[in-house]
Amino acid sequence: TFEGRTEWAEQRWEVAYGLRLDRYSDFARHFSPRLGLIWHPQERNAIKLLYGNAFRAPTANDIYGTVGLIEANPSLDAEDIDTLELVYMQQGKRWVAEAGVFHSDWDDGIVSVANVGGTDPFILRNLEENRAHGVTFKLDWQNDPWLLNLGTSWVRSRNLTLDQRYDAFPRYIVDAEVGYTHARSRTTFLLTQHWQIDADDGFPPSSGIPATELPLYARTDVAAVRRLNAQW
Repeated sequence: TFEGRTEWAEQRWEVAYGLRLDRYSDFARHFSPRLGLIWHPQERNAIKLLYGNAFRAPTANDIYGTVGLIEANPSLDAEDIDTLELVYMQQGKRWVAEAGVFHSDWDDGIVSVANVGGTDPFILRNLEENRAHGVTFKLDWQNDPWLLNLGTSWVRSRNLTLDQRYDAFPRYIVDAEVGYTHARSRTTFLLTQHWQIDADDGFPPSSGIPATELPLYARTDVAAVRRLNAQW
């Protein structure tokens, strides 16, 4: 990995850049770049334009298949995703708020298709394409001994290969966390609530299996964090 940062104009402008190289002994190598342009109109706010690339290498099962079911395909490429984000951040004395919009392109998705004339009935190929866009919001507030963290997102995805809406990823995600720090015991108590709203089961559109809407998913976490001393 390589990461760098350059600032100018009294730190009002900033460029962050990075590169990651992954090499797989049974696959190939892949470069994943990222780039961010950050502008501080004032001391307490910032506007960020961010680009990132990620990938998923084919697994051994993907490449070598399953005897009698999926034919081997050593020419598979990695699944690839590019994401572009525009983020606005504002900071107060006790709070930080962040709002953003994003767009992602997922290409070369690995799916099984009928293997006409082949040895086995199916074969995996890089065929899936998906586009997604959405909005995110986050608010962190702290006023000892209390803290409050809120976050939410809205996402809309579409499978371009079959021209169908893709809803395996939740349309809405909401997170809320409340914390209280008990000074005498040096312990912070946290209550965290997570919701996933409007999602379908995980079958890809190419499977031919009709999607079924999933019920609302909710998860509640309760935690206590204690500081033993300055180092622990």
